[in-house]
Amino acid sequence: SEYEEFKSISHLDLPQIAGILSAKISYLVNDHDGWVENQTQNSVTNNNNYWLKENEGLRAALNFDLSDNLVVDYVYQDSTNGSTPPYFQSVIEGTTGVAVETGRADRTRSAINLPISETENETHSLTATWQINDTLALRSISSYGELDTTQFNNFDGVLGAGVGITGATADQQNQEQTTTELRLIGSLWDGGLEFIVGGSYFDEEVLISGNLNRGISETESFAIYAQGVYAINDRLDAVVGWRETSDEKNISSSLLGGAASGQFVEIEDDNTDYSVGFNYAVNDKVSTFARFSTGTKSAGASLFAEGLQPYEAETVSSADIGWRVTGW
Repeated sequence: SEYEEFKSISHLDLPQIAGILSAKISYLVNDHDGWVENQTQNSVTNNNNYWLKENEGLRAALNFDLSDNLVVDYVYQDSTNGSTPPYFQSVIEGTTGVAVETGRADRTRSAINLPISETENETHSLTATWQINDTLALRSISSYGELDTTQFNNFDGVLGAGVGITGATADQQNQEQTTTELRLIGSLWDGGLEFIVGGSYFDEEVLISGNLNRGISETESFAIYAQGVYAINDRLDAVVGWRETSDEKNISSSLLGGAASGQFVEIEDDNTDYSVGFNYAVNDKVSTFARFSTGTKSAGASLFAEGLQPYEAETVSSADIGWRVTGW
């Protein structure tokens, strides 16, 4: 094609081994050349085109059917995403000294030093489900992931004299994340009440080490939740949910906008969310629903802001009324 795009997805399903283990392996490749050609010059070593893409990923899934009531699933994923940024085009005359580019630019203004930005992501997840009896199951969900990102940008002076003209600015981010969740899923009164009760733990550490911003962010989060669906009669269901979340964050900055910082923020944030709703079946094909719920984005602070100023939690309340039609 015009941008030499190549995409391939391969799957390998292996037969079950010893009546217990099943496996599936997937591999993805997706590459294409950039949209804006970078001028060549002997002194420029990283003259990649703008908005190119070099992606590949591997996924391996294992299923262990250990007994009639115990199943364990393990998934490993490893991906590498390489790209260059979109081209910043000059469309308005200003004080930058860069000439206005009319129409869509196909070539850079000059030979640009533009290394490929790269993100590497590796995750492990383990899910175990124990069917205690016909109406009760216990599920454990755990995961661990690592993310390493190096981001390069070169604006070729369009944002102002001296901004990314000869060299590319770099931001690096390293992240480690662990999550653990335990759920109890069941029903009572011959299925008249279906419920889920659970708790989760989240731990994350992020290290920022760039040319302009550097710092460390550490987060611990605990949550407990419950949701139930109660059949009032053959047509009407009531749905009630609740979640309590407690977050602790420690954020320290050593460099902000290229200047020494030494700022530190400690945040403790507790939030409660809930939902209540009703589902009503008019007939076998038409149903209606009404729901009210709340949600929260926890408080925090950004290592990329002008100052390490904490922001408060954001809350939202929503009401929904609608209908569904199935089986025309």
